[in-house]
Amino acid sequence: MIIGYQDWRDLLFLHWRVPVAELAGLVHPRLSIDEFEGSAWVSMTPF
Repeated sequence: MIIGYQDWRDLLFLHWRVPVAELAGLVHPRLSIDEFEGSAWVSMTPF
């Protein structure tokens, strides 16, 4: 019985460097924002 199927062809990965201060007001206070080289990254992976 097959419950699900996923195909990893024709995929798109988008990433934007964003200042942490711009994201701070959008993230719940109990969560932390990961940083890399002083910036946060927002990613979108539609498939």
